[in-house]
Amino acid sequence: MSASLYPNVPNLPGVPTLLRLASASIPLPILSLADGLGLQSFLTPVRWGIFQGKAPVLTVDTVLEMGMARDFSISDFPVEQGGFATYNKVARPYEARVRVAVSGNDGARTAFLSALDSIVADLNLYSVVTPEYVYANANVTHYDYRRERRSGVTLLQVEIWLEEVRQVATASFASTQSVNGAAQVNGGTAPIIPVTAQQLPPIAASRVQ
Repeated sequence: MSASLYPNVPNLPGVPTLLRLASASIPLPILSLADGLGLQSFLTPVRWGIFQGKAPVLTVDTVLEMGMARDFSISDFPVEQGGFATYNKVARPYEARVRVAVSGNDGARTAFLSALDSIVADLNLYSVVTPEYVYANANVTHYDYRRERRSGVTLLQVEIWLEEVRQVATASFASTQSVNGAAQVNGGTAPIIPVTAQQLPPIAASRVQ
């Protein structure tokens, strides 16, 4: 078969699987353009995405888009004599959105969606990793995906939402000044002992008899 019958399409993330010559390579202008626009770091999966520890939790072709929002609420409630006062500022949990591209065969896409279903339903904490900053302690709350004819029906564009989970510190005391201040200890199941008539007041005792 002639080499001219093979498409001259680069083998990049998000490009549908096509027959290519074994000797075919990515044209240099594309690499130069991506590098000049700063897109080469976006095509590096180890620097972008949703991680648990040092490992990515999802296998994707590339990260298409990433956004993060952090809000602060200022309390301003009415005070005496009909005025308003601004007296407090509280940081709200951050929200992050990651849009990824996933291609491959039917089995690979099915495995990805199955893993995503498990993640969005669990209570685990993940990190949103970017080259500049790592946003920790986030849980996946939502995802949606779509397919477009212009991108190929086998390419999934998935948007994943995450929200920060605040960790609450709890106090623990090994020893206390008084016995009443010690923490409760589970010593097993207490036996059930029926109440006798002698242990009840006279009125209640008459009902038991």
